[in-house]
Amino acid sequence: MIGIIANPSSGKDMGASCIITLGGDGTNRAVAKSCGDIPLIPISTGTNNVFPMMLEGTIAGMAAVVAEKDYKKKYLKVNRCKKLNIYKNNELVDIALIDAVVTNDLFVGARALYDPNSLRELLVTVAKPTCLGMSAIAGSVNPIDEDEPYGLYVEMGQSGQLKTWVPMAPGMMSSIKLSSYRRINLGEKVKIKSLEGMVALDGEREVSFSKNDKIEIELSPLGPNVIDIHETLKAASEDGFFIEEGQGLYKYFNKIGGINHESIKGRFN
Repeated sequence: MIGIIANPSSGKDMGASCIITLGGDGTNRAVAKSCGDIPLIPISTGTNNVFPMMLEGTIAGMAAVVAEKDYKKKYLKVNRCKKLNIYKNNELVDIALIDAVVTNDLFVGARALYDPNSLRELLVTVAKPTCLGMSAIAGSVNPIDEDEPYGLYVEMGQSGQLKTWVPMAPGMMSSIKLSSYRRINLGEKVKIKSLEGMVALDGEREVSFSKNDKIEIELSPLGPNVIDIHETLKAASEDGFFIEEGQGLYKYFNKIGGINHESIKGRFN
């Protein structure tokens, strides 16, 4: 079963082979909370996204069919993503897939996150200078890819000595002052220094805290599984997964370095 579903936890009960998500980082974060080990095909529908892919729908559908029909998992290639675990007073209260940023805002409906004056601390699983927003802040000083076994912790504020220019939103460059930054390892917990404020997770304000609270953020390797579209379709195609007729002829021509495409008929059921 292939699921495009509103309640990702129901995917496990229905025996879904994969879940196709349409949305941004926040949408995928919501799905990741309850999808378990079911692999995702995250398709981006916005601009300020890091986790989902800009992917043509037909190609996503082909990968989903492989996930559904590849019973022995011979072709399906899956990558396990990193995530951030958010602890409040030693209790796990939420997660983030890409970034957790601490602001000095005290209310959920406060001003936009791309206001540099409100940003205090930032942790990311991925630091990309080619994206917009929080990941780009980290990416402007220390790029980190999805498959690298660490993240980045950044301290910000008007007293910072390092100033970097960052694309915070479409058509909007901002000057961000940094006090320090360093890599964090998988399994490492960072204690937040700010005394009060709000922790925004993948662009959404979620966790408020005061002077009596302790906030810690952990970089975990146990994020959601994501289907590697290129490697999955490559493996399936090399073994004739999409061929409907002429399997023997296909394998013969493939061995000698060519294939008579008029002799076989493709399949996509």
